Amino acid sequence: MAGTTKEVVTIQLGHYANFVGTHWWNIQESSFVYDPGVCQGPKEINHDVLFREGETLQKDVTYTPRLIAFDLKGSLNTLRQEGTLYDITDEAEDLKWPSDVTLHKVDVTRKNEFLQDLDKQDLCLQQEKATQEIPHQEDEKGEHTGADRGDVTPDVFGSKLYNLDKSVSVWSDFLRLHLHPRSLTVIEEYQYENKEDSQPFDIFGCGQQLLCSNQKLKQQVEDKLHFFIEECDHLQGFQLLLDSYNGFGGLACHLLEDLTDEYSTKGLLSFGVTPAIFENSTRIQDTHRLITSALTYEKLANHSSLFVPLSLNSALWGRKPDLVSFPHLKYNALLDYHTSAVLGASLDTVTVPYRLETNAVSVAELTDMLGSHGRKVAALSASLPFPITDSGSLVETLMTHSDSLPWKPLTPYCAKCSMPFAQSSVLRGVHGNLVKRNLAPTAPKLLRDCSTVEEVMRLYLTDMCPESLNVSWSLQQACQVTAPFPHIFAQDVSVNGLLSQKARPDTLGVSSVPMLSSLQSSPDVASLVDHLHTEATRVNIKKFHKFFEAGLEPDDFTETLNNLETLAQQYSTDTLL
Repeated sequence: MAGTTKEVVTIQLGHYANFVGTHWWNIQESSFVYDPGVCQGPKEINHDVLFREGETLQKDVTYTPRLIAFDLKGSLNTLRQEGTLYDITDEAEDLKWPSDVTLHKVDVTRKNEFLQDLDKQDLCLQQEKATQEIPHQEDEKGEHTGADRGDVTPDVFGSKLYNLDKSVSVWSDFLRLHLHPRSLTVIEEYQYENKEDSQPFDIFGCGQQLLCSNQKLKQQVEDKLHFFIEECDHLQGFQLLLDSYNGFGGLACHLLEDLTDEYSTKGLLSFGVTPAIFENSTRIQDTHRLITSALTYEKLANHSSLFVPLSLNSALWGRKPDLVSFPHLKYNALLDYHTSAVLGASLDTVTVPYRLETNAVSVAELTDMLGSHGRKVAALSASLPFPITDSGSLVETLMTHSDSLPWKPLTPYCAKCSMPFAQSSVLRGVHGNLVKRNLAPTAPKLLRDCSTVEEVMRLYLTDMCPESLNVSWSLQQACQVTAPFPHIFAQDVSVNGLLSQKARPDTLGVSSVPMLSSLQSSPDVASLVDHLHTEATRVNIKKFHKFFEAGLEPDDFTETLNNLETLAQQYSTDTLL
């Protein structure tokens, strides 16, 4: 396995990006099978692509994401920056202060119920390991004693339901897996959500110049990158998940330029995320996000192998949000915990092609197919859940979508669903026995002759998008949405994700769902870039001196606008393929 796996290094930049990433990692970890004896079906996902195996000082084997995540000071809540897997001594404890010390009282944040249960579970596992290392003792009645009894382990990932809507304030409040000590990087110069801070991290240039002004941080980042990269046997590329509307956009562009220079043959897939709603936002803050988005989009489109903008607000930079509506979801757009869950599940599905156990493509192959002819910006759509009923079939479901595609756009301004130039589609969670179940005899013969999920999807995409380059993948494994995934599914979604006429009881959650995703090079991207260009052109950049103080030159902004206009023209249907 180690000789054939092509590894990917993930970089997350920004608080909302870490919200999305946390759901993404949780979903992946929830599908791990630690006991081969209970594995059902073939192994479809090679988790070694994104995860790495390690060992603690106690010789315990660890399995953590190959990840570097950036956030601001005060954003981790109860999570320790160095994690809890390894015994790392805080050097600050050994400092001897030569003079008086002023103490500042800080309120201790209490862990929510989910995190408390995680701690209890870890403690139970440690106790179980300890009892396995010593002979079992029997009491006077001949019964075994010890802490390895199953009744003391909290049912964190089973049937227990958690309502975390009011107890999640930061992404670490629902992180269910351990991170490597080198994964987290805290930017100490800027404070998370400090309303009294006169220097918020909301300007593109703040992030772009950060590594130039802070040599210690730059060295830390370089050391972490080299640590994860050098342990890879067959590095295939990088995936970046970033806030594209604040200083992290500038930081991401700086890192991306360095990666492009040093790893020019590797795939660089970037996902820029933006919350659906910015509550109580001022006009100045909105304009700062607009300018920063324009600068970020232009550079990401230039330096990434492929750049995918994402938000559940399909009218970014507009006066009023236009929220993406899913027929079987009930999410709260004001909660990042909810909106990031939709994006995280979609990313877990759309990235399947380069994480497959067999017949995987590389990041570079995927991005080359979708990013040709200068079209480096792609659009993502998803169906969550894929609307197959508990008595229906795949063929029947797709036949009900013969006039419109069964997914919703997650890339702003791409709701037109034009004929894509190329698309990569992934269907998961639909087993072979559901292909033609209860199929009416009046169904088209071509569909009735199909016997596999792959055949049905190939035929459907060819029929719906005859002028497109279509590639598709399918896997039996559904998208895992157990705790701490939020309860956003309507009651007509059953426990296993199939639609049912019988309402799901409030006492039951949804454990897994079938999903369909489509990553497209589409003419609709022109609408996205056009809207961004139009809105940014209306800004009198000379009035926003903070951007100039952060290093922006007027000519640079003009060049950015010109490049966005040129980028939009690449998606014209008049362009020869």
